Amino acid sequence: MEEVELLRRKLAREKAARKEAERILEAKALELFQANSELMAIRDEQEAEIKRRIAEIKDKERLYRNLIESASDLIYTCNVYGEITYVNPMMVSRFGYSEEELIGSNFREYIPEKYRQRVQRFYEFQFKEKLQSTYTEFPVYDKEGNEIWIGQNVDLSFEKDKETTIIVLARDVSDRKKVEKSLMLSEEKYRSIIENMELGLLEVDKDGKVVKAYPKFTKLTGYTNEELVGKDAAAFFLSDEELLKMQHRNSDRLSGKSEVYEVKVTRKDGKEIWVLISGAPFYNEKGIVEGSVGIHLDITLQKELEEELRRAKQLAEDSLKSKDLFLANISHEIRTPLNAIIGISELMLESTPTREQKKYLETIMASGDNLLGLINEILDLSKIESGKLELRNEPVNLFTVIEHVHRSFSVIGGKKNLPVILNADLNPQQYHLTDPLRLKEVLFNLVGNAVKFTEEGSVTIRIQHLSESDTHDEFRFEVVDTGAGIPEEDLDDIFKMFAQATNTYVASEGGTGLGLSISKGLIENMGGKLQVSSELGKGSSFHFDIKLEKSDFFEPEKGSSSHFNGERDLNGCRILVVEDAEINRFLVNNILKKWGCTVTEVVNGREAVDILRENYFDLVLMDVRMPVMDGLKATQIIRNGLKMNNLPIIALTANAIEGEIDKCKNAGMDDYLSKPYSQDELFTVITKNLSTSIFLEEKKSMVNFEGLENITQGDKVFQKRMVELFINETKSHSATLKSAINSDDKETIQKVAHTMRGAAAHICSDEVVTRLKRLEKEEMSNDQRNVLVTELLSLLQTVLEELASAFPN
Repeated sequence: MEEVELLRRKLAREKAARKEAERILEAKALELFQANSELMAIRDEQEAEIKRRIAEIKDKERLYRNLIESASDLIYTCNVYGEITYVNPMMVSRFGYSEEELIGSNFREYIPEKYRQRVQRFYEFQFKEKLQSTYTEFPVYDKEGNEIWIGQNVDLSFEKDKETTIIVLARDVSDRKKVEKSLMLSEEKYRSIIENMELGLLEVDKDGKVVKAYPKFTKLTGYTNEELVGKDAAAFFLSDEELLKMQHRNSDRLSGKSEVYEVKVTRKDGKEIWVLISGAPFYNEKGIVEGSVGIHLDITLQKELEEELRRAKQLAEDSLKSKDLFLANISHEIRTPLNAIIGISELMLESTPTREQKKYLETIMASGDNLLGLINEILDLSKIESGKLELRNEPVNLFTVIEHVHRSFSVIGGKKNLPVILNADLNPQQYHLTDPLRLKEVLFNLVGNAVKFTEEGSVTIRIQHLSESDTHDEFRFEVVDTGAGIPEEDLDDIFKMFAQATNTYVASEGGTGLGLSISKGLIENMGGKLQVSSELGKGSSFHFDIKLEKSDFFEPEKGSSSHFNGERDLNGCRILVVEDAEINRFLVNNILKKWGCTVTEVVNGREAVDILRENYFDLVLMDVRMPVMDGLKATQIIRNGLKMNNLPIIALTANAIEGEIDKCKNAGMDDYLSKPYSQDELFTVITKNLSTSIFLEEKKSMVNFEGLENITQGDKVFQKRMVELFINETKSHSATLKSAINSDDKETIQKVAHTMRGAAAHICSDEVVTRLKRLEKEEMSNDQRNVLVTELLSLLQTVLEELASAFPN
C-alpha cells in the first residue's frame, strides 16, 4: 500500500509539474506571438517607409532629370578616361551631334589640337590633388566645325569601391570670348592711338568706384586722379536722371555687355559737357567681371551743332507746313472763282450764243481749264515732294479708262486731222485694283503731249498684256507719236521739274514743264518706271510697266432709267444747297433748276441744320469752308444730332490737298466734288448718291387709288367728296404737326397721327401709313420724331398734289 501511495504521489507531482510546464509554455508562446505580431507590424511599417522613400527618391530623380533635361547649360558625365556616358538635350543641340553619336565618344576628340594638352594637364592635376570642383575655359568644335568657347565646371564623384564619375556643367561663353578678343585686339591696336588722342580713360570696379583715372580724363573733367580714386564715378559726375540710366548700364557691364552711349557730365569748375562713352567690362584670370573701362570723348561741340541742326530741321518742317497751308489756301481761293468762271461759261454755251460769243466763251473755258491744270500740277508736285501722295486702291476697268482717254483725244486730234489710234490688249470684263484718277492723269499727260507736239502722222496708245498670275496682271502702257521728237541731249533731263525740250517748235508750245515730272512720280508711286525713247524729227515713245492686282468686282447691267441715258432729268428732286459764295449759289441753282430740281439755298452750316429740322430734302450739296459754321461741323450735327443717317450729303470743296477727302468722309459726308466742277461731274455725283431713291426709278404714286376705288365702290361723286374732305383735313393736320414739332409736343403728334391713320389707310400709300403708325405708337427721341414728321409732311404734300391733279375742281 505504501508503495502504491508513493507511486500515486509521484504521479501527482509529475502531473502537477507537467501542468506547470504547459502553463509556462503557453505563457511563453503568447509572449512569442505578441512579439511576432509586433515584429510583423514593424516590418510592415518599415516596408511602407521604404516604399515612400523609394517614391520620394524617384520623384526627386524625375525632378532633377527634368531640370537637367531642360537646362540651358551643357550637362554631361564622363568616366575617368574621358568617355561620355550621358548628355542633356542642350549638349545635343549645341554640338549638333545626336545623343547616340556623343555617348561613348571621348570628349578630347572635340577639343582643338593646340588646346588638348593644356586641358588634359589641367584635369590630371585635379585628379592628382583630388580637387572636388574646378573651372576652366577652352574651345571645342561642333559637328559643323564651328569653334565654341565653353566655361566648364567639373565635379568629381568619389565613391568607395566604385569608379569615379566626372560630372560636367558647361556654359557657352563664345560671345564673351569674342568681346574679350575684340577688346584685346582693340587694346593692342589702339593703345598708342588713344594715348595720343583727346580720349579720357576711366577704370571702375564692379561697384562703380574709380580704380584709375588716366591723364586725358583728368584733363577733361578738371579733377586729379587722387581726387577721383575710390569715388562713385556715376554719382560724382551725373545728374539724378542720368544716374539711374548709368545703374542699368553698370548691370549690363557686369553681365559682360559692352555699349556706346552719350551722357552729360559736370566738370570740377561746374561747367556741363557732353561726352561719348564707350564702356566695356574687364575680367580677371578666372573670367569673372571685376569692373569696366570707359573711353570718354568730348562731344559738346557736336551736340551744339546737333541742336542747331534740329532747330534748322524744325524750321524747315515749319516752312513745309506753311507751304502746304499756303498751297491749300491759294488753291481754295483760286478754285472758288474758277468754279464760277468755268461753270457759267458752260451754261452760257448752252444758251445759243452768237458765233463770236461762242468763241469768247470757249476761250474763257480753255483758259480756265489751263489754270485748273496748273493748280493741280502744283498740288501734285507738292504731295510727291513731301512723300504725302496717297494712292487709292479700288476696282477699275482699264478698258473703260483707256477708252475715255482715247475718246477725249480723238476729238482734239480730229481738229488737227491727226488720227489717235488705240491698240489695247485688254479684257473688257476684267477689273483691277489701282487709282483710276492718277492712272488717267498720267495717260492724259502723255497723250496730251503727244497730240500737242505732233502735226503730221499719228499718235498711238498701246496697251500690252505682258504676264499673268492667279492674282496679278502686268501691263505695258505706251504712247507713241510721229511728232517733233526730243533732242538726245535733253533726254536725261526731260523728267526734271520745269524742264522742256530745247527744239524751237516744242518750246513754242509753252507749258510749265511739270507734267512729265509729276507723271514720273505718280508711276513710281504705283510701282512702275516711266521711260522715254526719241529721235529728233521722227517722234517719241513714252512707256511704263505696272503690275496690278486682279479684282473680283462685277458691274451689274445698268437699268433703263432716264437719268442714266438721254437728257438729264431730276424732276421733283429736292436739293439743299449750302454755299456762302453768292456766285457759286447762282451757278449751281441755275444748273439744278434746268434739270427740274427744287432748290433751297442757305449760306452756312448753322442755317442748313436749322432748315433740316423742319424740312425734307433728297440730297444736300454742302460747301466745306463757310463762316459761322463750316460744312464738316454741320454734317456731324446732321448725322449725330438730327440722326439723319440716310440723307445723302455731298461735299463741295475747293481745297484739293491730301487729307481733305478723308476729313469730309470722317465727318459723315457720302461723297465729294472738287471745285471747279463740270455739269457732267455734278450730275454724276448726284445720280450716284440718289441711285437707290425714288427719284431715279419710275415715279411711285403716294396715293392708293385702288383703295380709294374700293371704299367708294366706284362712285365718282363720292370719291370726289371724300378727296375734298381728306385734302382739307390733311392741310389742317399738317399745320398742327408743324406747330407741334417746333414745340416738341409729343402728345399732339401722337393724337394727330392716330386721327389721320384711318382715312390715310384708304387713300395713301404704305410710305405714308407706316410713318403715321410709327408716330402714333413707337417710342423715340424728339429729334427722331421731328425728322419722321418732316418726312411725313413732305409725303403728304405729294399726296395733296397728286389728288389735286387727279380730281381737279
